[in-house]
Amino acid sequence: MNQEILVMLVENVLRDAPESKKFSIEVIPESNCAVVTFTSRKSVNNVLGKQHQIKQQPLKVFPYYDSLETALYGKDRPMLRLPEIFTENIDISIGKYLQENREKLDLIKQEMCKHYCQLDLQASSMKIIPLASLLQQGSQTRKLIQAWREKASAEFVAEMSKYKSLEINILRDAWSEAVEEIQKTLCAEPVTLVLQENQATVILAGLAEDVSRTRDAVNRATDSITQRIQREKGSITDEVSMAYSIYEIVRLGGVELEIQSKFPEMELNYHSHSQKLVLYGLKQEVLESKIRILQKILSLNRRVVELHPSILEFLTKRDKEDLTNDLFLSRGIIASLEIKDNVASLIAKTEKTLKDGEEHLKTVLIYKCLDVEDPRVTRKAEWQDLITSLNSSFNSPVKVVLINTSGNQVTVSGFADALELVLEQLTDFLEANSSITTSLEADGIVIRFIEEHRKQDWFEMVKNKVNVDFKDDKISLNGPRVHISQCTPVFEDLLSTVYQGNLKVAKPGARKFFKKKETMYISEAKNNTGCLVELVDENESGGASGKKGVFTPERAEIVVNKYRQGTVQQQHSKGDQQQVAKDFAIDGKVLNPACFSICGPSRAAVDQAKQWIEKLISDEQAFESISDPMILNLSDKDQQRIQELQKSMDVSVRVEHKTHGAGSDDTTILVEGLSRDVLMAVSEIQTMLRKARDDFSLKKDMEFASEMVEWQYEQGGQYHSFDQLTNFKLEQALTLKSPHVDITVQGQAYKVTMPEGPAVSAVGGNQMNIKRIDKLQASTLVPSVDRVLLLSFHFVELFLETVQIDSGLHRDDYRAIRSWLMHLNSINKRMLPLDGF
Repeated sequence: MNQEILVMLVENVLRDAPESKKFSIEVIPESNCAVVTFTSRKSVNNVLGKQHQIKQQPLKVFPYYDSLETALYGKDRPMLRLPEIFTENIDISIGKYLQENREKLDLIKQEMCKHYCQLDLQASSMKIIPLASLLQQGSQTRKLIQAWREKASAEFVAEMSKYKSLEINILRDAWSEAVEEIQKTLCAEPVTLVLQENQATVILAGLAEDVSRTRDAVNRATDSITQRIQREKGSITDEVSMAYSIYEIVRLGGVELEIQSKFPEMELNYHSHSQKLVLYGLKQEVLESKIRILQKILSLNRRVVELHPSILEFLTKRDKEDLTNDLFLSRGIIASLEIKDNVASLIAKTEKTLKDGEEHLKTVLIYKCLDVEDPRVTRKAEWQDLITSLNSSFNSPVKVVLINTSGNQVTVSGFADALELVLEQLTDFLEANSSITTSLEADGIVIRFIEEHRKQDWFEMVKNKVNVDFKDDKISLNGPRVHISQCTPVFEDLLSTVYQGNLKVAKPGARKFFKKKETMYISEAKNNTGCLVELVDENESGGASGKKGVFTPERAEIVVNKYRQGTVQQQHSKGDQQQVAKDFAIDGKVLNPACFSICGPSRAAVDQAKQWIEKLISDEQAFESISDPMILNLSDKDQQRIQELQKSMDVSVRVEHKTHGAGSDDTTILVEGLSRDVLMAVSEIQTMLRKARDDFSLKKDMEFASEMVEWQYEQGGQYHSFDQLTNFKLEQALTLKSPHVDITVQGQAYKVTMPEGPAVSAVGGNQMNIKRIDKLQASTLVPSVDRVLLLSFHFVELFLETVQIDSGLHRDDYRAIRSWLMHLNSINKRMLPLDGF
């Protein structure tokens, strides 16, 4: 009966009475009915007063009373039915026991009858049938029917738990005799015996206490018969592989006595040639004994021992059992040595034995290594003969040492007492026959001097004895140790007697000069002084020997005064000239000095070589001086170029400035270096000076013109003055009576028609007016006679400058004329001060 459908049905009946819609439903599947409980009597009457259907099937409704625990059906009371019959499986052996013992089955039936059950015993099951009296239990009937199956099954299981069966396996060869003996044993026992010959088993069935009680008697009977038949049929042989040392550990641990005590007829024999323990006896005894032995072996303690590879190799060369006996068993240490995959392990019964065994092993077995300085010694036939002799002497009949030669090392491993004797003989042979290499370090030039110029002092000593290699800053001696010890002092004495020094010649072009004919100069130095000379870099001239050379740097730094020329005549005090001189200085630094490393038989020889080199370079030096008043008018760019000349032409350029008093001074450029380089540098400096002179003359012309006249141009209704250069060009064109002259005004090019203009723009054709103002005529500040004197002074001054620059007027004459002009100037107090030189 579907509860959801019932809920929908009830809700449909109560749809007109919303106040009574609260209800609950309890479905009883066993009775195919349901109990609906309402909260109001009205709802009950409403449901009872209608006919109901579910899927067109009539649905009967009856009132239910909790106090009676039933519904009032009247004439429509439904009929109750007995529950379904069910079956419980049982052990087939127990079923046979119950069939043979009907009184036990009747006891079970009596107990089950109390729960309205009737039993029908089948071969391997019990059919449980409900009694008709179950329907006659009044108001309890329905509940009893509902719980009948569950309760009946539980009661039946409880009854059957009083019985059990036991299966016993029988050896097939002992089947007949064992069954006969079992039947005799059970003849008076209240149990059932079930025989299964095809499976070689017998089953005991009955009450649990009877089966348990008879089990031991049956087992004793079958075991006795089985053991006897097995032994009659013959024993088996089995083997356990183990090293003799392991067998000794296990045997001394008492496992043999334990087995023989339990199985007196068992036979145990160890075969050392095959390293196997042979067990002979009944299969069960052999199997159990073998398991016991293997358990003993597995229970042994193991410890990995860290050993040098050479000792491991030695151990693998010996018979492991003999070695174990020599190392441990013969000394009362019950332990075994095992080597597998180049790993050594100790095996023993206790940790203490393992510890004692490891300590003893590392005490008696050692290794030593000999470094071979000359591997060729170990390739000699004499070395192989020695190894053969040692093996014959020490490793017969039992190997006690192992000798391995590999590359630059000889390794000896084995028993400590024998190893020391072998090591002594090997060491003596290597000492006597090994070649070694000894190196002596010094400056490279010292090494080459000894190699090339002192060969007579060492060649005969090393001939046919040792090999000598001179390389860079090292002398290497290679040969037998005994000869090396004799020859090394010879070279040490040579290194201590030669002398090495350094020389630095800081003269322009010195390095380039020497480098050009270096081979020839080195040869000449050797012939003249007996010394070896090498041209080196400046950072290499310090030397490694610690003996410092004599340095002769020739540098001069002279600070000069610069004479500053202005547009107005001025006089400078001496202090002003010294301040201005700081703007012009060329220090004459030598950028690439020549550095030499010198080695000779004595200090005197080295000093002589230094003097010879200095003279050689000094003789090739040239010197030129340039005196010119235009020196102080050189531009910053010119000064920078002179600095560059020192580096590019390898010359030294410096400036000297001398003051004679009374405002006069001399300025000179001094150029020093190789002749060709000096000539080229002087030529370029002269070109700079000529350009400076031209610039100076132009400047004077422009200043003079600006004193005489002023050219102006009209722009925006006003006249503006041209700059000094344009003013000079216009005045020059007027003087030369040129018809036109090209000028630039505010960045634009103009062509001027002389003498009165106009000026026409080259782009666009714009015109502007120009005019010339004669300053001498226009001036009212100075009387005409003074103007004439001033004009005359400028002409004379310009003339003097030009004469001095072009023809080299002597400075004393120049100063005399200048003083006279100064006197004229002092007569007229209104004139401006004149510039002084």
